[in-house]
Amino acid sequence: MDKLEQLRREISDCDASILKILKKRFELCLDVAKLKKKLKIDVFQAEREKEVKEFWKSKKEKVLREEFLMELLDLLLKESKEIQKSS
Repeated sequence: MDKLEQLRREISDCDASILKILKKRFELCLDVAKLKKKLKIDVFQAEREKEVKEFWKSKKEKVLREEFLMELLDLLLKESKEIQKSS
């Protein structure tokens, strides 16, 4: 049981790190939104989104399936756009 609890604690630590990184990512999205607004640039930038997707696809591994990565990225991009639109 000790090993199970240890692994669960490590997962919780990972979850905390993920949430911290997500917060930072979305704070950066707010900064991007402000700059885009100032420069009169549309929120959606197809070429940038394509670059990001290609980067994520290149990071697939045995435990990071491409399908999962793309679904996760789609959620992140959707939220990023919402944050930018609402700022």
